[in-house]
Amino acid sequence: ALRRWMAAVGFRRPLVWTFLPTPLARDIIRACDPELTVYYCIDDLASSSLAARPIEQSEISLFREADLVFDVRFLKNPHYEKSLRRLSGEDAKVGAFIAADPDFDGFLNHLQSMLDMCDNYYSDAMHFMEKGDLVRAFGAINYSHAWLDAAVRIGLMDGHGDDRLFTLP
Repeated sequence: ALRRWMAAVGFRRPLVWTFLPTPLARDIIRACDPELTVYYCIDDLASSSLAARPIEQSEISLFREADLVFDVRFLKNPHYEKSLRRLSGEDAKVGAFIAADPDFDGFLNHLQSMLDMCDNYYSDAMHFMEKGDLVRAFGAINYSHAWLDAAVRIGLMDGHGDDRLFTLP
């Protein structure tokens, strides 16, 4: 039914963002044939109860299948605060709770830096494509150094002070 609806409305290859590692969520993701799958891992769901233990294998699979994984289990989870448990992520109190975590600002700054870097490479590729220089456009969009550069930028790798080879923080 999902594929028929997508075909009927001309909806193709969506970007799918999920925080659920369940078998049902994975089935829906596969049915959508997404262009990109993002797994936003906010909790160790499989360890939350005995009933949730079977989800562990599904989560392991989702970690492998997703194109991008944001693992934020290091941040304090508002679900475990009684006063916040029934609120949603759209509630200002939940946002304030997460933002108050001492690790939040550093994480968000590093993430934004990495995404900005990726956006810059994409902009370069579009520029070259508009000029008809498809070789450079292809190189810009697939340039593996971008990921190395991003890793140096967010502190996952050491650029050894080389500001010609890397965009240093």
